[in-house]
Amino acid sequence: MTVSPKETLIKIRLKPTQNPILPVWEKHIDNPKKLKFLLTYIQKAIESCLSKTYSDFDAHITSNCCHGISLFVSEIVRAAFHIDLPRLQQAINQMIDQLPHHNHDTIKSTLATISPTLLHLAGLYVLHCAREINDRLEVRTKIQPLKIGTDIGSNFCWKIVNALQRYYSNLTVSNYQKYSQSIDSTIFQNGAPLKLWSRYIDTPYIRVDQRKIKYASCIYSTQICLAYLMQTKARVAVLNNIVNDKNELIARETRLLRGNGGNGFIPLSQNEIELLEPREMYEPVTIFEGCTRLTNTTLKHHNAKLSLHLPNLSSLILSCDTHYFQFPRVKNDPNFDDSPIVPQELELQNAFIKHERLPGVSSNNPFLFCLTHIRTASMQQLRKINQQPYSLPIFLILSRLTLCNEDT
Repeated sequence: MTVSPKETLIKIRLKPTQNPILPVWEKHIDNPKKLKFLLTYIQKAIESCLSKTYSDFDAHITSNCCHGISLFVSEIVRAAFHIDLPRLQQAINQMIDQLPHHNHDTIKSTLATISPTLLHLAGLYVLHCAREINDRLEVRTKIQPLKIGTDIGSNFCWKIVNALQRYYSNLTVSNYQKYSQSIDSTIFQNGAPLKLWSRYIDTPYIRVDQRKIKYASCIYSTQICLAYLMQTKARVAVLNNIVNDKNELIARETRLLRGNGGNGFIPLSQNEIELLEPREMYEPVTIFEGCTRLTNTTLKHHNAKLSLHLPNLSSLILSCDTHYFQFPRVKNDPNFDDSPIVPQELELQNAFIKHERLPGVSSNNPFLFCLTHIRTASMQQLRKINQQPYSLPIFLILSRLTLCNEDT
C-alpha cells in the first residue's frame, strides 16, 4: 500500500506561530535541489534516532552554549519518540522521488507539512556535520562535509549554517530563561540561592554581537542547566578521558547519576544500571565530558577521589568553569564585549573565590577532572563505551592539554 507523505508526517500539536524553526528553512529553500538537501538530512537524522546515536545532534553553534544545546537535544529526541519514524522514512523517499515536479508553491506547502521536531533534528544534524578542528586546535565551522553527495553550492551551505547557528544560539538563551522559571529558585546551590544565579542570564546581562547573535554567560547558565537537571531528576553521566603524562589516552571512565529532586545528584550503582529496562536504553542522557592526566597515582585511587565530588557535580563543574571564558571571543566583531560578568552579591563572589581554589580542574594540570564539553547521547551509547571505548567519538583534543607541574 502506498503511504501518503501527508499522512505520515505526524506533527506535534502546535499552532503555525509555534513553529519558529520553519521560517529559517523556508527563507533558504527555494528550489528542488535545496529541498532535497533538507529531506536528505531529515533522513540522516531519522537514522540517528533509530540507531540511538544522539551524539549526532551535538550542534556546533559558536556561542559557548553546549550545555544549553545538550538539554534542547534531549527535549527534541524525546519529542521524536512520538513519531512513527520507520513509516516516515518511506514518506520522505516518496517526496524525494517527486522533487522534479516541484515548484515554488509546492515547495512551500511541502515544508509546511514537516513537523517542527523533524526540522529541528535536521538543523542540529547539519550543524554537527559543519564542525572541524583546524591546525591551531580551534573548533571552527566547515561547510565542505555538507556538500558530499549533493550538488548544492557553498553559498547555500554557508547561508543555511549561519542562519541555523544564529537561530539556535538565540533559542538557547531563551531556553535558559525558561529553565530558570521552571525550577525552585529558593534552593541554594553552591552557596547562593538559584535566584541569584538566574539574575545573570536575564535580559540585561545578555550580550549581542553585530550579527544579532545572543550570548549568555557560560558560568551562570551552566548552573541553571544543572539545577534543572537535578530538580527534574534527570539522568546525567560523567565521561572521563584519562591520559598519561604524554597525553596518550589510557582509559575512558563513565559514571551515571540521577538528579535527587533538589540540589544534588545520586550516583547509580553498576547493579542499578544493569537492571535498567530495555526502553530506558533509548533515553537521552546529558554527558559532562572531561579529562584527567594521571600522574603519580593509580586509576583506582583517582576514581575514588573523583567519586567524592560526584554527588555535588554542580560544584565540580563550577570549579571547572572558573577557569573558562564566560563569553567567547567573537573575531568578526571587534566591538563585542567578552569581559566576564562580576557578580554584585557577596554570596556569588564567595562562591567564585571558593571554587576557583579547587586544584586539578584546569587544562594546565587536570589531575582531578577538567571539563571539556557537554553533549547528549543515549544510554545505549554509554553502555557501549565499556566494550568499545571509541564507540562514542572523543571530543577532547589530547594535545590541547599543556604539560605543567603546577595548577593555575
